[in-house]
Amino acid sequence: MDFAKAAKELADYKTEVVKVIRGESSFTAVLLNGLITTAQEKSNDTEKVIATLQNELEDSKRMLTEIKNQYNKALNWSEVFDDADIEAKKMIASYLIKKVSVRRDYNIDIEFNIDFEQFSIGMDKK
Repeated sequence: MDFAKAAKELADYKTEVVKVIRGESSFTAVLLNGLITTAQEKSNDTEKVIATLQNELEDSKRMLTEIKNQYNKALNWSEVFDDADIEAKKMIASYLIKKVSVRRDYNIDIEFNIDFEQFSIGMDKK
């Protein structure tokens, strides 16, 4: 809306230039030139804000796609684990978990063998 308003204001001032040339305008050429310059700057600033917001929107869309992909990969690992027999589940758990520490009041710390990046690409690295 701000861009449309600034563009209309700029167009109105440019229309007024013709009236100044004909001598039909109440504006002076100097005043109108200053108003056009100000309106052009406002329009340019608004275009920059729009471009920045569009870039942020595209970045957000890319991040959302990546999160969805990672979520789907996690679901696939969950299905593999759920469908495995008990020996395979133990093997998977021992591959993923390095150490489990149980402290007082049932506080549990789990140290994994892999980080999230490795998990998300399918545990290809160790």
